[in-house]
Amino acid sequence: DLHPWSCEAARISLCLSSEEFVEYYYLVYKNQFNIKSKQDLWSLLSAAQIANPQIQECAASDKTMEKLVEHISLGDEMGLQG
Repeated sequence: DLHPWSCEAARISLCLSSEEFVEYYYLVYKNQFNIKSKQDLWSLLSAAQIANPQIQECAASDKTMEKLVEHISLGDEMGLQG
């Protein structure tokens, strides 16, 4: 089963630079059992000292959602799970 906040974390991740992504990935993974809300995900950005006001706008955009759906579809086609 997917974590209830995994899609939201993925949307945020799509809006990060490579360096920011690595920092965020490790924090999300380390704290996955403590994430109980969307705000928890955004707090992890602050903990990683990632402060770009455009990230929130990017994560909420239709374009980012379309990109996420494409990534999920590609993963399904390749038989990826988990």
